[in-house]
Amino acid sequence: PGPERSQALCVVNVAQIVGRLSNQGALINTVSNVCDYPALRRRRGPVTEEEKQRCANFLMLTIINTDLIVGLVTGSLTACSQSLNVPANCATNIASMLGMIVLMAQAGVQ
Repeated sequence: PGPERSQALCVVNVAQIVGRLSNQGALINTVSNVCDYPALRRRRGPVTEEEKQRCANFLMLTIINTDLIVGLVTGSLTACSQSLNVPANCATNIASMLGMIVLMAQAGVQ
């Protein structure tokens, strides 16, 4: 790709990284609430299957978002330097693969 395309990809990746990091904070906060089984038991009694599924769902979303952050950061190493960084490209592909595996697992939970 030309330098203009690499520059555009760099800007998009960095913007997505910022958004994903913000999203990660919200996800971690949500997981700490929906997966707090002792607090749920104190408030409502036994933890229901729906509450367990909600916890698993948000945990997997947090893992997927982490994979996306890793992929974006490593992808930025190539896009922002305007040259192929083979180790970063490999890390991007591994993060993408792991993200897809967790996404398939999440589909099974829902």
